[in-house]
Amino acid sequence: MKIYLFLALALLRKASSVSSQCEELISCLDKITGKSLFDLVPPEASRDDLCVTMVNIYQGQTGIDAMCAAAAAASGRLLASTTSDSKYLRVNEIKESTPSQSRQESTFPGYGRHLAAPTCQASFSPEFADDSGSGTSYDTLMAAVEGPYLFGGKKKRSDGDAYAALFIGYLTALNAAAAATGIPVADNLAQISLSATQSTVESLNVHDGGIDSTEIQAAFENSQKILTQTCNIISQVNTFETTATTRFGNIDAAISSFQATVNTRFNTVDASITTLTNNVAIGFDTTYARFDSVDSDLDTLSSAVSTGFTDVYERFDQVEALVNSRLDAIEATLEARFTQLDDLLAIVRTLLITPDGRRTAWNNPALICDGSPTGNCATVPNFP
Repeated sequence: MKIYLFLALALLRKASSVSSQCEELISCLDKITGKSLFDLVPPEASRDDLCVTMVNIYQGQTGIDAMCAAAAAASGRLLASTTSDSKYLRVNEIKESTPSQSRQESTFPGYGRHLAAPTCQASFSPEFADDSGSGTSYDTLMAAVEGPYLFGGKKKRSDGDAYAALFIGYLTALNAAAAATGIPVADNLAQISLSATQSTVESLNVHDGGIDSTEIQAAFENSQKILTQTCNIISQVNTFETTATTRFGNIDAAISSFQATVNTRFNTVDASITTLTNNVAIGFDTTYARFDSVDSDLDTLSSAVSTGFTDVYERFDQVEALVNSRLDAIEATLEARFTQLDDLLAIVRTLLITPDGRRTAWNNPALICDGSPTGNCATVPNFP
């Protein structure tokens, strides 16, 4: 009894697991096909049995993951997590523009991809148009894939990550369709899923093939332009060589003669430079000798000036001593004179305040000096 119960629980868990996987698988297939696949199942068919069959033909969780990755790519969700540039810019698809924008794609209304051809002359056509990726039918073909797979638009290859997820889903659907051959209902659902993935893969292959063919055409156009211009250059070189030979004769001889002349001139220049160097050296030696002579003369002059200033300082000292001596003598003389003057003024004052009859020697003829040679001036006191 326990064994039967254990087996029943195991079968129940397995059925539950299969049911969960089935829901996941059918949900992803619905996104790929754009249809509700279970709505296509006849009413009399057992959906539980169909779930087991579908999970088996898609090889379990591995196939389910592959189909769900393809479904995610179809909805554009894979691109949300990528950090790499998936636009795949190519040299043939970009052209020289301005110094600040070295390369960018150019498009014109009414044409498809415009691929730049490298130019080196104004006669080159700067670009040519290829309309393999344009038109109403092409737009209709690309309408279903342009958003999630053509990340850079119709002028770029399909996104690598999204295409890889889709292609793995296509291979899984192809194997599932083969495994479902002859199985009612499951065969039909597998074929629908295969058709959806296959049509998308083929649409992207057509688009990428158009990109390849356009690049090949661009390479051809570029090569043709380069070859044409190369031929023109070769022709111009040949014409120039003929003209040069005609006008100037043997170029090698002319070059040799020119080289000989140049060598002679350079030898002359070298000799002149050597002579000039020697003369400059002699001139500098003479200049240095003159500098030495001037330096000696300056030393002599400096010594004479120093001696002269010493003598001058001594004379100034002597003059200063003499002046000081004379000033001292003048000061002593003035002091003596002022002293005598004070004494004289004292006598005069005394005489002035003494009445006439009481003054000393008043009316004494012996003390009167009349200024004559015979006067008594000798007896009068001589006040200095």
